[in-house]
Amino acid sequence: FFFQAEDGIRDSVASRGLGDVYKRQDKGNGYTNNATTQPVFYTLTFSHKFQYDDDNVYFAFWKPYSYTRLTKFLLRCESNLNKEANTMNPHISTASFSPISINTRNKKQEKKTSECWINAEAEIETREILYKREQLCLTLGGIPVDIITITSNHDPEESRLDKKKSYIVLTARAHSGETAGSYKMQAIINFLIGRDHIARALREKYIFLIVQMLNPDGVVIGNHRCCLGEFDINRCWSTPSRYMQPTVFQLKAMLSELYLNKKSQIFSYCDLHGHSQKLNSFIFACNAFRNYELFSWIKIRLFPR
Repeated sequence: FFFQAEDGIRDSVASRGLGDVYKRQDKGNGYTNNATTQPVFYTLTFSHKFQYDDDNVYFAFWKPYSYTRLTKFLLRCESNLNKEANTMNPHISTASFSPISINTRNKKQEKKTSECWINAEAEIETREILYKREQLCLTLGGIPVDIITITSNHDPEESRLDKKKSYIVLTARAHSGETAGSYKMQAIINFLIGRDHIARALREKYIFLIVQMLNPDGVVIGNHRCCLGEFDINRCWSTPSRYMQPTVFQLKAMLSELYLNKKSQIFSYCDLHGHSQKLNSFIFACNAFRNYELFSWIKIRLFPR
């Protein structure tokens, strides 16, 4: 991807955001296998024809999606939900909502967060939607990582007769350079807080727990895969460190709490990534047959269809 300053970059960035002004470099791209190295690495090559003299041209492996853009997007969502809540003046009811308590903050960190980051938490109720944003933890670099809860506010009477709602957990940007996950996550959040009848049905049936950016340190400093501690946090799920991989540690603790709570169930956990070569949408899943039973193995493979 690239953008050219001569194409009105300043006005575009001010109105839409940096990621929206990049153009795809479709021609002249290629990967070369460096077979002489161990382990084997690949070299990316591309060609570009400059259109203007003395221009500033910027190249990016992925279409950018920054932490700032994420923050502004959430503030817009919450502003719109607040307007709807104030207009409708909903009756407050949280009988179907069971928040998870995560004690990860200390007073010094909390004070620092309130000084550096706006709107540390938010809870909004409209006639149909219950939206809650809480701080999951702080990263090694001191950046707050939020977890968002989206579900229905007033369940229909037939839904109350069912068992407690199941959870769907969604995460993105474990690999900070794979910005496709953030664009997909933004679309998912927009859909879930919208008025589409499918979104309404999903809110009535499930509680969505969303972590939009698992590795904001890597996003801020410009790493492609690793966090500030130079770990690939997507390879740390077995034994994450509370201090070196706090986002994975706290998220795993939350998932364990849900799993051990017999009154609730995790219906699905989906981690959004990007791929350097594969196109369109595809799913990798666990080989549950090895660990559990044939029915789980079949269910995982039928779910994407």
